[in-house]
Amino acid sequence: MNLSPYVKWPLDVLAHHRLTIAAVESLEESRHEADDFSTVSLFGLDQSTFRIQINGLREESNQQSMLLLMASIEAVFQVDLHRRVERRLKDRASTALRRYHRRLTGKKRRIEVEGILDEWKSSVAGIAESIGQLKQAIAYRHWLAHGRYWVQHSGLNNPDLLDFWNRWISVEQRIAVDFEFPLQ
Repeated sequence: MNLSPYVKWPLDVLAHHRLTIAAVESLEESRHEADDFSTVSLFGLDQSTFRIQINGLREESNQQSMLLLMASIEAVFQVDLHRRVERRLKDRASTALRRYHRRLTGKKRRIEVEGILDEWKSSVAGIAESIGQLKQAIAYRHWLAHGRYWVQHSGLNNPDLLDFWNRWISVEQRIAVDFEFPLQ
């Protein structure tokens, strides 16, 4: 599988998020340190309005980072699937994933991350709850990715990036106990 040079892995997204939050905090601090705030669109706002805008920046950054994180996690599972298919590994997870891949590509259907996760759930003992929690985050990501125009039904209310990160790490570490994951 040829990977795009633009691929962002989960750790890249986490680093970007931390940098973005640091920039927002720096902007917030600059309000206290300088009278000349004319280079920023927040110039001239009273303290209350400024605080509302900064909190909005922080929240939107968190939402965008959650979207990017979940997209990068999906990429990890998709790349791993394709590598297992190409290498024809014989372990139970690789065999199940190859069968799943063959079943869907034969019908020219899209391979969705939820289906890949279901195959992992069948192959790894004790992972069902962690997979369920990650799928809940994926449902939230779908809501973010499609413009947030419907009432989201993931069951998550005001999640943050760290919650999504922990859901990912729980699944990744559990799979890695029994299998090389993700395949390099």
